[in-house]
Amino acid sequence: MPKKEVWPTIDQKTNVTPTPNWEGRVQENTKEYFEETSLHGLKYLAQPRVSKPERVFWFVAVFLSWFFSGYMIYQVMLHSLLKVCIKWQQSPVLVSFDSTPVPIWKVPFPSFTVCNMNKVMRSKVISIEKALEQNQSNPDFVTERMFVDEICGSETASKIEGQHNLNLTGDDLHHFLSHLSQPCSSMMLRCHFEGFHRNCGDIFTPVITDEGQCCAFNIMPESIMFKNTGPKQDHDEQEEKRWANWDIQNGYTDTNGASTNLSTTYEFMPRRALAPGLHMGLSVMLDVQESEYFCTGSESVGFKALFHTPATLPEMIEYGFAISPGSETFFTINPTLMHAQESIHGISYTKRQCYLQHEKDLRFFRHYTFLNCFMECVSNFTFRTCGCVAYYMPRNSSYMPICGPKLAKCVFDSVTEVERSTLSDTKENKGSGCECLPPCTDINFPHVSSTTKLRSSTLKMSQELKETHPKLLNDSYVHDNVAIVNIFFKDQHFMRHERSELFGITDFFANIGGLMGLCMGFSILSLVEFVYFFSLRLILHIQAQKSKS
Repeated sequence: MPKKEVWPTIDQKTNVTPTPNWEGRVQENTKEYFEETSLHGLKYLAQPRVSKPERVFWFVAVFLSWFFSGYMIYQVMLHSLLKVCIKWQQSPVLVSFDSTPVPIWKVPFPSFTVCNMNKVMRSKVISIEKALEQNQSNPDFVTERMFVDEICGSETASKIEGQHNLNLTGDDLHHFLSHLSQPCSSMMLRCHFEGFHRNCGDIFTPVITDEGQCCAFNIMPESIMFKNTGPKQDHDEQEEKRWANWDIQNGYTDTNGASTNLSTTYEFMPRRALAPGLHMGLSVMLDVQESEYFCTGSESVGFKALFHTPATLPEMIEYGFAISPGSETFFTINPTLMHAQESIHGISYTKRQCYLQHEKDLRFFRHYTFLNCFMECVSNFTFRTCGCVAYYMPRNSSYMPICGPKLAKCVFDSVTEVERSTLSDTKENKGSGCECLPPCTDINFPHVSSTTKLRSSTLKMSQELKETHPKLLNDSYVHDNVAIVNIFFKDQHFMRHERSELFGITDFFANIGGLMGLCMGFSILSLVEFVYFFSLRLILHIQAQKSKS
């Protein structure tokens, strides 16, 4: 009968006499561990051929190395970890520069909204008042004159005694503003974009702002910017297809760069620049029509403008900058993009202090931006306080009327209250309940401007423009009314900012493991080795000894 093959134990290999008890086996196992471990320096403490002075030397070296490792872990990690944890609890997001340059066609060309500081044309008001003199009971003229007072505030209050609120539908509002305000076709005399002459009416859209009706380039149409704007029309579906290629959080969905089509109306939106420089940007000639001034939101004659993202409803009063007639202004844009890494998506918005697109659902707007949130909050708070809203606020026209002139102070106080609570510390001021935080992914358009003087003799005008607008040949008219604006990117690439996790579990183990590896040669397998020697190997040896006995 063949003999059963027995696997030799470590004792048989090394000729170590088996120790018949646990205490002795642990001592032998410890000696074997010191001789065979991968941790640096320990084998010199157990090898029999090492002399006593050498053993003392290595004991001191190992002790100092382990002490230094522990001290560094305490100082660099554990001592500062408390501060890091406190900071992580308060704000676990780190903002840094991405090392990869971003081409300018990855972001939209800035939306450019420009308003004539004159909110209502004088000739239109004169015609309304003449009509009222002939028929004072005409409800259309009475409502329109009250709407003039609503736009202008107390500056041009009429003697009409009427209702507190104006029950205007969205179509009525657009009709009155289009009739009273300067049309974009008369404000914009000449337009160029990306080196091509463009029809100003094709690239500029009328938009309602707190400065009245303005003209906006590269902005989302109302049917896409707002929710529930009414039944879908064919042109709405076409616009949605044009705008389906981009959103704030994910950017453009294509990866082939700018894919604009200048020859058709199906140009992908929002528009973007193919290259930096003056001739690849936007150039607009503006006419202020000073003789038509009736009421303004400022104390001057000219234009107010703002750069913003295409999905944002511009707030001109608080953030708009002035453009003076009689000048040519050059705006050099150097965009900043704040991008949110996926690592922060799992962090609560209360800690990261920003919203992802799906986290803050707005009542009227489809896309979340800070200004959209602020404007919606102003509208809701004004409606709760005054029972109505200002004409420029987003609303549901079926039950949110426009405040009449008599409630102008209530509207002003409501807006002031929301500004105070939203733009200051929201923890202490929660009266409006806005909770408007910046979006985690956002685009801004910082700019540098320079201005030069205009003269009629230096204007580059086509023969058609001269025939259509002969006043442009008058130097005095150009000085008082005309402005040229040039907007372009400064560089082909820019640096992106990133929101990332301040301190994660991976960073913690990387720092601890790096210090322990540097000082002791410690790794995960070193831990496995220790567990193996004092668990599995020890048990197997004890069992082998018992079977022998």
